Amino acid sequence: MPTQFRMNEGKTGPEPISTPRLVLRHADDLSLQASVKGVEAFSQITGCQVSPDWPPNHWDAQAVTWLMGQLTLSPGEVMRRPWWIALKDGTVIGTLGTKGPPDADGVVEIGYSIVTSQWRHGYATEAVGAVVRWLLNDPRVSQVCAHTLHQDPASSGVLSKNGFTFAVSLDDPHDGRIDRFEYRKGASSSEM
Repeated sequence: MPTQFRMNEGKTGPEPISTPRLVLRHADDLSLQASVKGVEAFSQITGCQVSPDWPPNHWDAQAVTWLMGQLTLSPGEVMRRPWWIALKDGTVIGTLGTKGPPDADGVVEIGYSIVTSQWRHGYATEAVGAVVRWLLNDPRVSQVCAHTLHQDPASSGVLSKNGFTFAVSLDDPHDGRIDRFEYRKGASSSEM
């Protein structure tokens, strides 16, 4: 199985982000659509091995339909396009993205998910740290926020290790009780 992403060939866009154990690459429309059609279809489009327990939690046809709609709002806005999270060997294990460009106050929200077979290896922490650094290089961004299920120790740990602080618990009409975490530009963290 090839280990190099075929998506976005010949297209402009942000360079992939490399970390010590991961490569993050922006998803194109074809890979987004294939990501909910099964491991084999997704693997064919990306040219990569895909974790057999794909997709990660919260990644389904409804999420992809919403993302595709967001992409039509401003096709050139790179903050609308999610990232595929892949191991250095090319195996796609998750996704990470924003809910769009920063708002008028410079706040951008991220969301992420890793397949269950790869939990507890620090991959989400590593990917979130890399994308937050990338986001903070954009002068429009002054703060990055994320929401987790209420008192979810794994997700809140990913954020805390990246310098996020707990802000507030909220009642969400779709997800129930959730916790909001924030990272402000200029905050320091040993993980960032």
